[in-house]
Amino acid sequence: MEIFKAYDIRGEYPAELDEAMAEKIGMAAGRFFPGRTIAVGRDMRVSGPALAEALLRGLTRAGKDVVDLGLVTTPMVTFAVARFDYDAGIMVTASHNPAKYNGMKFVGKGAEAISYDSGINEIERMVTSGDLRAGERPGPGPSAVEGSVSRRDVLPEYLGHVMAFAGPVRGLKLAIDAGNGMAGYLMPHLFGRIEAEVVPLFFELDGRFPNHEANPLKPENLVPLQKKVQEVHADLGVAFDGDGDRVAFVDERGAAIPCDITTGLIARDMLESHPGAAILYDVRSSWAIREDIAAFGGIPVLTRVGHSFIKQTMRERDAVFGGELSGHYYFRDNFYSDSGAFTVLRVLSILCRERRPLSELVAPIQRYHHSGEVNSEVDDKLGKIEELARAYGQGRVSRLDGLTVEFDDWWFNVRPSNTEPEMRLVVEATTSRAHMEIRRDTLARQIRRGFAVRKVLFTTDFSPYSKEALPHAVGMARDHGAELHVLHVLSTPELGVQFETMALALNGELLAQIEKASREELEKVVSEEVRKELPVTLALRRGAAFVEILRYAREVGIDLIVLATHGRTGLSHALFGSVAEKVVRKAPCPVLSVRPKGHEFKMP
Repeated sequence: MEIFKAYDIRGEYPAELDEAMAEKIGMAAGRFFPGRTIAVGRDMRVSGPALAEALLRGLTRAGKDVVDLGLVTTPMVTFAVARFDYDAGIMVTASHNPAKYNGMKFVGKGAEAISYDSGINEIERMVTSGDLRAGERPGPGPSAVEGSVSRRDVLPEYLGHVMAFAGPVRGLKLAIDAGNGMAGYLMPHLFGRIEAEVVPLFFELDGRFPNHEANPLKPENLVPLQKKVQEVHADLGVAFDGDGDRVAFVDERGAAIPCDITTGLIARDMLESHPGAAILYDVRSSWAIREDIAAFGGIPVLTRVGHSFIKQTMRERDAVFGGELSGHYYFRDNFYSDSGAFTVLRVLSILCRERRPLSELVAPIQRYHHSGEVNSEVDDKLGKIEELARAYGQGRVSRLDGLTVEFDDWWFNVRPSNTEPEMRLVVEATTSRAHMEIRRDTLARQIRRGFAVRKVLFTTDFSPYSKEALPHAVGMARDHGAELHVLHVLSTPELGVQFETMALALNGELLAQIEKASREELEKVVSEEVRKELPVTLALRRGAAFVEILRYAREVGIDLIVLATHGRTGLSHALFGSVAEKVVRKAPCPVLSVRPKGHEFKMP
């Protein structure tokens, strides 16, 4: 079912996710999670109360005791599970998605991350198969029992937890855009304990998101915050997503700070108090992050994208901190989990200690030219990755997450989205923004092309026309990472082939000489430079040109034919049409017909 995603459950309400489905998910989750007690929270979405009530009903039918946390942020559910030793936690939220969506996030005992592979797939199996038995309790008495529901306010304990790890914060002015999400509930309580001036934007809880989507990664959603920072001369701006686990920052000038640069800023700070510690960063992050972690004495650890992978790796490496380009920041002191509130307090404490503008603090880290994520809709995502792997195989290739290829002065990562029918691309160049933009635009065009090209056939008759068409064939092969096949046909007389009459007899020795000369000429068509870059196959055939071109294309499995259009006229063309015309009409694949620049057709 499409609502079961890589990291959570999410769908449109009520078309894809309604109360009946929520109750089934509750029963399945109740069967999946061992133990007895599950904490449940929800955000401010309009459909939240009804879905949460149905979820609770399913969990109790499965025999689980439920602790209803009410309105909370997602990090508060994680905290409750870890602090109070609950067996699992479920947050009813669709995070940053538009108002019509809702969903659920899961956390296991000890704040262990639950992804599709570690549990959501099993919940999906039970829901789709109808394997939803009621709860059973061993021992005497009725075998089928329902669990109970109790309520708990975890806000006081959560505030104490966050403040215990906060550095000194005083004398700052900051604008905060809660996006009508759950940060609007948490931040007033948090900043009641801090000596800072807060300028609030959209703190009213409203699951309709009347001002903008609660997605701080979209530039258009940051515009109100950027204007407010400049208007009130704030030291910085902070923007949250809908459920309070992601956060993005704006400096004192109103400029958005890329989230990987924030990772670098916090990493420097964490390494001062934790020298030699491991710091995680994802495959989309700037080279500067890796370099800075090492330069400040830390151990840079590259990870896949996604909270479940990062949390697992943080535990394995006992990493003190980790960050994602998406605005998730993870702290060992926060049960190896992400928290927007933790992140904000850490950045504020850095500002207070350094006593310099935020723009100055991040400038040394933001030294390269990064594209940010560029999204493209692609049907065959895995096929497209393989196409790019062939095209850029001369670089240093990694398959840790999607495809990463590094060159000396630039790199890119492209990976299939785990939640959308899209490919996500990031590109970075060390030399100039113009260099990055050229690489970014070229890759984006390659990704958005609707067909894959693995083999390109270039046909040549050694004429000046075909030589002018060769760069087009080489370019297409280079762009697609394809094999380049070069074919020359020793033509039999056209009339003989068309009317199925015997071809002119040629002396065998003369024919051998012609074939030898043609092979020698064929070897000269493609330069050594191109042969080093691309796999090149040379082929020589006898027969009618268009027949052998089509036959070769079918036999070898050619994806694209490139040939020159001579524009010649005469009896043969008048009777039978040009070779190019016949290939275009009958080819088993697309044909790129190139007319040399400045060449005009000669009319009789």
